[in-house]
Amino acid sequence: MNTNSDMNTNSDTNKLALESDLEADITGVFKNTLINEFAQQANIFKATLNQGVAPSKYQEMSAVIEAIEVAAETIDLVWQNYHSTN
Repeated sequence: MNTNSDMNTNSDTNKLALESDLEADITGVFKNTLINEFAQQANIFKATLNQGVAPSKYQEMSAVIEAIEVAAETIDLVWQNYHSTN
């Protein structure tokens, strides 16, 4: 069983493949591709909402849109963490 200190060691064995891919993405091409894909998916949900849906579906779809947008922000933050010049 991993303890919290084991999980926070930032070793390659604890990284998700996505995190490793973002770390290796020096130019940001992979990051931008992911963010664009997330944006496209969010736009599909937004278009559906604009056509009108039941209130319960509206809440569900709004939550999915928010999750997609947060995922895109997280991708950008992780990438910046590895490639920031500060």
